[in-house]
Amino acid sequence: MASHAIARRLLLTLLVAAPLLAAACTESTQTRGAQKIGYSGNVQLEKVTAAIHRAGRKTQWATKQVSPGVIEARRDWGNGKHNIVVDVVYDDKTYRIVPKSSKNLGQSGGRVHRAYNEQIDALQNAIKGETWNF
Repeated sequence: MASHAIARRLLLTLLVAAPLLAAACTESTQTRGAQKIGYSGNVQLEKVTAAIHRAGRKTQWATKQVSPGVIEARRDWGNGKHNIVVDVVYDDKTYRIVPKSSKNLGQSGGRVHRAYNEQIDALQNAIKGETWNF
């Protein structure tokens, strides 16, 4: 009988704790506005394009040119279990990261798994690092 009571308490504890643990792994989706490229104001678009591709490689994002001023970036991990796809929209003065899709990152109601924001932040910081001295 005592083991049955312990099992019920354990089950109840798990039922209460599971949603709390799941919530701890999520955070608000961050909106990222336009980011300034460099400081000189005189940048060739080809240099920006190359810098975004380099930043993608450094952070394990696969990049492909979709059109002038738009690069699609895709980050897969966990043997394809998780992924994020964004467009990096840019010109010679600014860039912004526009979300397109994600897989298995719990995106709903303005909340998303923290790994989503971490991956986007890594890409954004790498782009900043590649373009800061333009």
